[in-house]
Amino acid sequence: MTIDRVIRRRILLGLLIAASFGLLTAWYREVDDGPLHRAQGSVADAAVPLSAAVQRVARPFRDLWEWGRGLANARDEVQRLQKVNQQQAVEVADAQGGLLWTGAIMRKRARRSLMRIKPIRPRPETLRPTRRP
Repeated sequence: MTIDRVIRRRILLGLLIAASFGLLTAWYREVDDGPLHRAQGSVADAAVPLSAAVQRVARPFRDLWEWGRGLANARDEVQRLQKVNQQQAVEVADAQGGLLWTGAIMRKRARRSLMRIKPIRPRPETLRPTRRP
């Protein structure tokens, strides 16, 4: 019984494929005013109101889908930006720590160099008594 079903399905598929090739061949061989072109035009005219109705019914579902996708994209963007923010906070902290470190080193060096400098003492010969009032 299952073999009959499989054979019937294959035969039906073969007939549908043969019919579609036959219709395509006839379509391209006939003139623009032929019966296949007229049938296609009347089917298309009949389908326009149905297409508009389907679009109206599908619009809320499409909007809901877009809203959900936008929400998921926003969540992913927030996570990405939080990672970037953390990386930049670490970089800023490292840079500030480095500046503090170099500032401390520079202050130490300045103190050492100031300690090495001997204070300027006037020579005795340059000291002259000033006038007395």
